[in-house]
Amino acid sequence: MERHTGTHKIPYFVKKTFEQDFSGNIIHLESQVEEEYISNLRFRCYREKDYKENLLFRARYYGDDASYDRAMQLHMPNCDRLSEILAT
Repeated sequence: MERHTGTHKIPYFVKKTFEQDFSGNIIHLESQVEEEYISNLRFRCYREKDYKENLLFRARYYGDDASYDRAMQLHMPNCDRLSEILAT
């Protein structure tokens, strides 16, 4: 069963009997879900930035303006999502 955290609306999945079985603090649980999600986003964003920097370096090294322009336009969805979350 899909649920969403209260703060950032991050989806997570639980058993159908979760509401009957879970006796802990839901706010704490959702906080942990969000921390893990943000940690994963940070890692993936770092990898996107590293990849982009590598492309830019190679384009500069070889003097390839077209490759440089493509690297500058590279979409980094994990960094975008991380920025959205950290802005709230």
